Amino acid sequence: QFLQKSRRSAASASRRHRQAEPWGHAGDVKSRRGQTAATHVFSGMSFALSKHEPRRTRLADCIRRHGGAVVAVNDFSRRYQSDPPNIDFFVQSYNCEFDDKFNEAIGARSDNTVPADYVLQCAARGRLLDVRLHALGWLGEDGDDRSEDSALAACLASLLPAWPRPLPNLLESQCQPQCYAEFLDFPDRFQRGESPSVLRLIRIRQLGESGQVAANSDLVEFLRASTGCSVVFGSGSGSSGRDCLLTWRPAGKSLARLRVGQYDYDIGLRRRGGRAYLEAMDLIAALSDAVHNPSTESVTVALLSNGLFERAISEPIYGRGTGDRCCVVSTASAASLNSAVDPMMSRHHLLGTSLHELLHCFGLDHCPYASCVLNAYSDDSGLLDEASLPALLICPVDLRKLCSIVSPDSANTVLLSGRRLPEYFDRLAALLSRLRLGANASLAEAMRDRAVAALEAIGEP
Repeated sequence: QFLQKSRRSAASASRRHRQAEPWGHAGDVKSRRGQTAATHVFSGMSFALSKHEPRRTRLADCIRRHGGAVVAVNDFSRRYQSDPPNIDFFVQSYNCEFDDKFNEAIGARSDNTVPADYVLQCAARGRLLDVRLHALGWLGEDGDDRSEDSALAACLASLLPAWPRPLPNLLESQCQPQCYAEFLDFPDRFQRGESPSVLRLIRIRQLGESGQVAANSDLVEFLRASTGCSVVFGSGSGSSGRDCLLTWRPAGKSLARLRVGQYDYDIGLRRRGGRAYLEAMDLIAALSDAVHNPSTESVTVALLSNGLFERAISEPIYGRGTGDRCCVVSTASAASLNSAVDPMMSRHHLLGTSLHELLHCFGLDHCPYASCVLNAYSDDSGLLDEASLPALLICPVDLRKLCSIVSPDSANTVLLSGRRLPEYFDRLAALLSRLRLGANASLAEAMRDRAVAALEAIGEP
């Protein structure tokens, strides 16, 4: 979800403002019989470990051997809720939703939640690494970047220190870290042999709408410029040219009916404040079954004017993307937040939500490392302006993930590689400036200039 209204306490907000930056050095590490010699790299630091992390015994031993303390292990103990321990790092097992309860109980923050590999890498190198550079997969002078494109890694590493930090209203519980190395091991992502190249944008027509639905040219151009993929627009055509038409069941039942050709699909329905909300996962299942055609498109992005919800979430949502290669986005969401919302912010919302959910279909998770289109975001005030929303740009950590799966041989408008990054940001800056999204255009221009300097520094033309 790009925007999700959520009530946050003042205490929680103050926790998010505190920073725990792991910079600095702790001396060299000597290896003995293949084992990392003990150092004081974690001296005076306390760690919480998730019981869902399969390496927790090894991690606890590593932390203690290097001077740290393990003060809590995830057992959902109630005592943490009344007397939370002082935690410097929360070592979270990747993408395990059960950790969130423990995370909240001990007061962990997105800026000190780290993957297990970060702890092991710090111990192996004898110093605290920059969490964001570790997430990027670039460890500086060690040259350990797991990259086939060293120009790209060096260029993105130079951009990251200047990239804006996440906004303070980041949704902590939805931001499990996914560093570059974890993304490479993520089973639901696109693999190199199936690189995404064509995105299909469709509209789900409501009953009473007729004729062809016009393409949103700004959205088409934005998705093309941001991902390097071709974008085609269709009115809901699948492999058999079937059109999506939303019709309603008789009043009094909590179901809608999505008709695709001669087939009907039941979609969960909620009514709230005179507005109809449709169950997002039901829509995705129907699209995956009857509309998405993997032989002609990599991902199907469906736009609809109704609101969206999920059965397990009480508040409305504005989009959802899954590993089924389908995502749904509500075009009515920005206006429903605030009747006085600026039209430019409605455009910001549509562009950001569409790209956010599309990247989930690629296998990218929420981003806690930078102000990024993949932030999971809370807006308590309901007042929208460009400065209070996440960036529309993909941050260096997530851009590197995208570069690893988008094929340079596809019909891309911009090849995603280190040598082409200045051109990538330049085109985004021009587009965002034309759309009068000045703050994002300025960020793209700044990153273009830094990319040029970084390539010149490593002798790239």
